[in-house]
Amino acid sequence: MLKPRAIWMLAGAGALGLVVSATAQTDRQSAGSDKAAAPVDDAPIIYPRKSRVKSPAAAAVSAEGPAKSAGEVDWGAVDAEMQKAAEAEADFQRQVRTMELTRRLSTAEKEKMRPRDGLRSASARQFQQVSAAEVAETRVPVLAPMMPELVSTMKVAARENSFTAFADMGDGDYVEVIGTRMRVVGGTEETMAMRKKARAAAMPMLASLSAPYEISHHEQGVDLSFSRFNVAYQVSVYCKDPAADPHCTGDEFVTSIADSLAILNRNTGAQP
Repeated sequence: MLKPRAIWMLAGAGALGLVVSATAQTDRQSAGSDKAAAPVDDAPIIYPRKSRVKSPAAAAVSAEGPAKSAGEVDWGAVDAEMQKAAEAEADFQRQVRTMELTRRLSTAEKEKMRPRDGLRSASARQFQQVSAAEVAETRVPVLAPMMPELVSTMKVAARENSFTAFADMGDGDYVEVIGTRMRVVGGTEETMAMRKKARAAAMPMLASLSAPYEISHHEQGVDLSFSRFNVAYQVSVYCKDPAADPHCTGDEFVTSIADSLAILNRNTGAQP
């Protein structure tokens, strides 16, 4: 199976191709519940790789095709999620101190108890192969999974409007996180209204980022896509044997990766 290592080389241009109209997803969901989920931003939803058929609303876009432009990153929302994480961590530490008055908790017990709410911050130095200078190249919030099995092999390739974080796992599986702030501009009023309604519909939520997400299984593995901070993200897991490897057959592993995401560039990423 061909590993998608070349994807990171296209983080500036190739990754932008991942951001297309979310109208196909809209068609599936517009007939569903109108129940609103948590507030979400207007960033595009990454199109699942196996969903390539345009809906009638998408076909209404002009023959020239929609233009692409870089949306403004909502750094205020980034700060709000980081503040939420800091408050949750403070509560957690108080709880641990109280519990350890009677017995000492193991590291595993603490990690199981640790809250996932909010966005944690991490330094590029915490990853053995990540360059801080490379991370500083992008204006996009760089999110990378803080999982012990990925810290030593994780790398980041960045451009001004996009980045790719990628890592080999010990068993030969491969993890990739792509983020881009390039958005599709255009479409009819009906199309735009349908997109907004799709995001407001009830979907699974990432507790760590307060973001609805979608999972798509394919012939090489599994993708989890979501939009947050006016940026489109995709978390992918590629397996040697996708039909048998639990990393790819279920949703749990890719969801755990998404819930472990930490921001690497809160200070440098906000600079013009």
